[in-house]
Amino acid sequence: MFMKNKIKNLLLILVLAVVIAFTVAAAPAVLASDASDNFNNSDVGEFFSVLDMADLLTVSQWRELEDKSIAIAQRYECEVMIVTVGDMEVDFSYDDAWEFAEFLYESCDYGYGEDKSGVLFVFNVADFSYSWFSSGKGGVIFADDIIDEMLEDYVIDFINGDEYYEAFYAYLDKAEEYLDASWVSEDYNLVLDEARLLSDSQREYLEERAQQISDKYNCEMLIRTVDDMRDYGFNDIEEFSLYLRNKYDFGYGKDKSCVVLVLSMADRDYDFRVWGDEVGKIAFTFYGIDAILDRHILPPLGEDEYYKAFSRYLDKSEEYLQMAKDGAPFDSDNDHEYDGVYFGMKLIVVIFLPLIIAGIVCTNWKSKMKTAKTARTADNYIPKNGFNLTGEEDMFLYRTTTRRKIERSSSSSGGGASSGGGGSSGRSGKF
Repeated sequence: MFMKNKIKNLLLILVLAVVIAFTVAAAPAVLASDASDNFNNSDVGEFFSVLDMADLLTVSQWRELEDKSIAIAQRYECEVMIVTVGDMEVDFSYDDAWEFAEFLYESCDYGYGEDKSGVLFVFNVADFSYSWFSSGKGGVIFADDIIDEMLEDYVIDFINGDEYYEAFYAYLDKAEEYLDASWVSEDYNLVLDEARLLSDSQREYLEERAQQISDKYNCEMLIRTVDDMRDYGFNDIEEFSLYLRNKYDFGYGKDKSCVVLVLSMADRDYDFRVWGDEVGKIAFTFYGIDAILDRHILPPLGEDEYYKAFSRYLDKSEEYLQMAKDGAPFDSDNDHEYDGVYFGMKLIVVIFLPLIIAGIVCTNWKSKMKTAKTARTADNYIPKNGFNLTGEEDMFLYRTTTRRKIERSSSSSGGGASSGGGGSSGRSGKF
């Protein structure tokens, strides 16, 4: 078995060497020079990122795809590769597509950085089958369901129409889109504490938690604190949130789903804002935004317990996102916390408290009537010499009246806890 694998590995390396030599020789001199530079670039692997052993592409098409693949790797620190083969079983003695993709990935030394981050798409012309292999951060971003969606929705139709260049370009294009939506560089932090409210260890833990939640639910969780938003030229905290979101391009996916908690410490302003019709706004209803703020975030903020407030913000947000993923977003009809504690408090306030107050008032009145005695006659109300009737008249004690309400023009009243700005929903105020 060991000898068989060794022979296969040697055969593959020989075939790859022949293909590479042929490709470079067939290209113009300037192309060969550029290809050689890329070939020796350790950042993008030892071999070409786009390896067309089935000869499905023209030289210019290959060059464009190769350049795009390299640009993606350099920008996102994650390689996106393509390999085409005529027949993996005949040419390389592999009958398992996934094992073949893994073997190519390792043999070509693909992957960026120490964790070999990347994703490889392999197309086998013989039976029009495909496979893939992902590693490192690429394995996290390009999970099986993401790969399936990306290939089936954007790539396979082109392949079925023998439009290979279009298929491979769509693959690179969509891979770049997913990387752009999920990638976090060293100078991009989900938790940015300019106001220095947290210790280094607290900030690092919150950053890790925020990243885990963001990756799991495709909705970025962000915390921003500043000393004074006026330093950035803003007097309105909601406008400041919108500015931050646009400047740093927060959010996952096409609708840029994200949740942002912003604090400006000078006047103790806060803004809680949600973007994203596909994830964010579904998970965070208006009712849910009020609940997470009033019950979990604002109380510790009011006591200057910032780490506690931010931890609750992330924990409850994860709970909301999971409920939305399960098909039952947090709202008044499934607020079990309110049904329990808050229902008991409401019962006390609405029923028992009025009864207690009424009892106290009645007891007080009764105590003031202890000197009163029951009289058997009305002598105390009649003058000593009697009284003379000097006149009489009829008085109507009842009258029938008809009233008609005067209708006024209707007007809507503003207010409410939540508002929308810049395609968002949220709430702002003081803490």
